[in-house]
Amino acid sequence: MKYSYLGALHVHSTYSDGRKDVDYIVKQAAKAGLKWVIITDHNSLEALTHEGFHNGVCVIAGCEITPPTANHLLAFDIKEPIDYEIGVKNYIDEVHKQGGMCFVAHPDESIHRQNKQAPLRWEDWSIDTFDGIEIWNYLTDWTDRYAINKSLLFQFLFRHRHATGPTKNTLAWWDRLNIQKDEIVPAIGGDDSHAFVFKKFNVKFKIADYYDSFSSLNQILYLDVPLSSDFSEAREQILSAIKSANSIIINRQVCKNTNIEYYVLNKNKKTYSGETSTIGSYSRLVFRIPQKAVVRLIHNGVLVYEHETKILEYDNLESGKYRIEVYKDGCPWIFTNPIKVCRL
Repeated sequence: MKYSYLGALHVHSTYSDGRKDVDYIVKQAAKAGLKWVIITDHNSLEALTHEGFHNGVCVIAGCEITPPTANHLLAFDIKEPIDYEIGVKNYIDEVHKQGGMCFVAHPDESIHRQNKQAPLRWEDWSIDTFDGIEIWNYLTDWTDRYAINKSLLFQFLFRHRHATGPTKNTLAWWDRLNIQKDEIVPAIGGDDSHAFVFKKFNVKFKIADYYDSFSSLNQILYLDVPLSSDFSEAREQILSAIKSANSIIINRQVCKNTNIEYYVLNKNKKTYSGETSTIGSYSRLVFRIPQKAVVRLIHNGVLVYEHETKILEYDNLESGKYRIEVYKDGCPWIFTNPIKVCRL
């Protein structure tokens, strides 16, 4: 049995360029039903003073290492701020020297934007010393699609319906890394919440507002035991689950029901995202969701199954890594981290 905990990461407060303080952010996270949230202000660890349980939410602080024009990196479980001027490879190494982990942030922002916001891309995709990739970024999804020559009101009202999800390039890069490496390279979905305000015709529009973000793109963590009431233990559980890929990314704007099952069954043992299973005589991959949607099963970067369904049971398993992506009425819904399958 696994215990699931809904949360959000990549969140900015007034310690950098977010519009609200940590206390306000935590209240919005609790209102949205989250059990954990990770604050990642730009080049700042000031939110460390807020770590702990607040309003029933486990609050953890990291930071976003933020060079001015490219190569942003989400760093978790570090103690001291890291100077981005030392260069990409060096600040990845520095995260690890501090005992932390790091994820590439919004690596494939569009160079074809129809607005004035310059894309902040990851430049060298040959680097592989980071721990994982933020494959989907809520703010990037909006900014890539926002066109200044079209109705802001229309784009704002239908922002969730028109979400595009991870880019093909990002997913292909993630798959390549998982093929090349023996361990599972984890993925996360980041809200990048700032609550930016756009004003047009004296009307204010909040983009990547905290409650809106927290009610949209989330990470579900799967733990072997319930989340501890002791903060230090809970913090370790959450960060370990993220690093070990014991999680899935979910878009709650598509469906509020988070009752999702994804595992490989072998001799009555269930193996979940981020874990490794051996192939036996009756092994099968099982995936269940609360509503019918287009389910795509990817094995080592290759699509092996695609169908509209609520239940998938797949027994033609081969060695490698399996992940699933789901689209409902064309809208991105679920992206699982891989399960690794091996033959004895």
